[in-house]
Amino acid sequence: MKKEWGIAQLLPLQTFKNPAFGYLVNDSCVFGVEVLIISYTGNWESISLVKEPNNGAFTWKIENFSKLNELFYYSNVFNVEGINWKLRVYPKGDGKAKDTSFSFYLTLQDWGSRPMKKAVYAEYNLRVFNQLDDDEHVEKKGSNWFKHEPGWGFRSFMSLRDLRDASKWFIVRDTLIVDIVFLVISVADVSSSKKPNIV
Repeated sequence: MKKEWGIAQLLPLQTFKNPAFGYLVNDSCVFGVEVLIISYTGNWESISLVKEPNNGAFTWKIENFSKLNELFYYSNVFNVEGINWKLRVYPKGDGKAKDTSFSFYLTLQDWGSRPMKKAVYAEYNLRVFNQLDDDEHVEKKGSNWFKHEPGWGFRSFMSLRDLRDASKWFIVRDTLIVDIVFLVISVADVSSSKKPNIV
């Protein structure tokens, strides 16, 4: 974004003062400039980290949990700092954790539409609520860059045995409650500058 350009040593002073070259005549000199048409567009992006972002929590009540038969389910879309996200759960486990663990992930919803398509960094807590005792929630912290791999989380978030144990109060009236709290998230500020044509 330099506003001034030129040549520090255009020609030797001895040459400039020599009348034979015609630059200095009768102690006078004529200076001029030719400006060509220039069309300039600049784009840049700055990244900042926001701690404890506003509206950085989302809660999902999963009803009729025992009747869920699909491999995985997505929450509704929620927005944090202008970025759309979803939670993804595997009620009976994902991959090697199938039939042994509850799998729980955070997914970036719209990476492909983001300006400049830069990765998003997030630190977050995923949690399964104990609906009787606030001190007994199951919580795990993650920190990842979201880009080509849109979803991150935990294949073995907690055992299905504990999750389904009625005495542990995770599932009440066939409803499971999960949530996420963002601790840190990166925010991209995309700027552009277009200078007018100069003649």
